[in-house]
Amino acid sequence: MSVPEHQYRSHTAGVYKVRAHPERSDVFASCSVDGSAKVWRVSSGTPQRTLEGHFGYVLDLKWVPNSDNLVTASFDGSLRVWDSVYGDCLHVLEAHADSVAGLDVTAEHVASAGSDGDVHLWSLASAEVINTHAAKGRVFQVAFDSKGARLAATSYGAVELLELQYNKVPVKADGAEAPTFTTKKNKKRDH
Repeated sequence: MSVPEHQYRSHTAGVYKVRAHPERSDVFASCSVDGSAKVWRVSSGTPQRTLEGHFGYVLDLKWVPNSDNLVTASFDGSLRVWDSVYGDCLHVLEAHADSVAGLDVTAEHVASAGSDGDVHLWSLASAEVINTHAAKGRVFQVAFDSKGARLAATSYGAVELLELQYNKVPVKADGAEAPTFTTKKNKKRDH
């Protein structure tokens, strides 16, 4: 493992994260201080797509399961949902008052960790906040469990475990049903 098989150079500043596509072993994405995310093929030395639109560092990115969509989180306080094949921005998610440090996704939802102390739960279909949990200080990362039933959120000295309950309620616009979350908070602190 001493010599890299490939080197991928296109970002103009430091690279924060890299994520392999969960279904396509020849595709991965990276995000950078340069404000962009890039989608790469393993066999190519140049990016297949450059995803630009954030106004600050791109701090995190995750693939949406069972799709080619990618979600990015930025220092500018927003998240963006991208079609990685065509490079189109499908949604801009804005509700944080400060940078978005981390995110996690399921096939239907996005959770975002804000430096403003909020954890937002978003619907991918409507691009709207479903619920918000206010932590006691900056939130650095969030992670859904494998069933999407719990969400862990990290902040200063604590991991908060939020139990998610999907209740069907009508959406005001067309009367269709959509999930909402109620949260139970379990706080674990290091001693």
